[in-house]
Amino acid sequence: MKKRILFIVVVLIFAFAIDAMTETTTTRPKKKMIKAGTAIDVGRDQDERASIMKELFEKASQYASAISCETELDSKKLVALVPWDDDHDIWDARYALIWRGDIRCWGGSGSSQPHITIVGIGMGGSIVVFPELSSPVVEFNPSVRIIDRIIKVTENELTLKGMDWASSDALCCPSIPVHIIMRRDGKNNWKLIQKKPATKNP
Repeated sequence: MKKRILFIVVVLIFAFAIDAMTETTTTRPKKKMIKAGTAIDVGRDQDERASIMKELFEKASQYASAISCETELDSKKLVALVPWDDDHDIWDARYALIWRGDIRCWGGSGSSQPHITIVGIGMGGSIVVFPELSSPVVEFNPSVRIIDRIIKVTENELTLKGMDWASSDALCCPSIPVHIIMRRDGKNNWKLIQKKPATKNP
């Protein structure tokens, strides 16, 4: 009887040992999981960042081109109001493209104005436009015809460098560089807060 019990114990130990060896040799290494809130600008390789920003720009550009004539688009004017990072969920990410165009297609040198389009990331990682946050639904009037570049960005404030008119300038061709601060109000309209001659440190 004792020999039989000993035999069973040995068999069980042997079976557990074989099972453990099989698991060790056949288990594949786990894939590294990426959090949904991983930043576009942090923690992703250069190619992936560029691909995401390209998709955001393309979608915002399609919207702008669909609602305006003589549309001028520049990928350098796509900025993160709310970035997709460890502190913000993917659904909260918001990106703004500032562009220039003639929404009413009136034509003429004075008809093109700066506008804004807000895009984000929707279901399944698709890029979506938020028309209720974008021109022409919301107000965006920086009081200049040309925006050269975006200097500083927060969720509700933009610091821009633009061109204003001198007394002798034609309507098409402002010549005075200015720094502009625009702030978003409770109705998502962007209000001009400050416009002053450009300096090295706005």
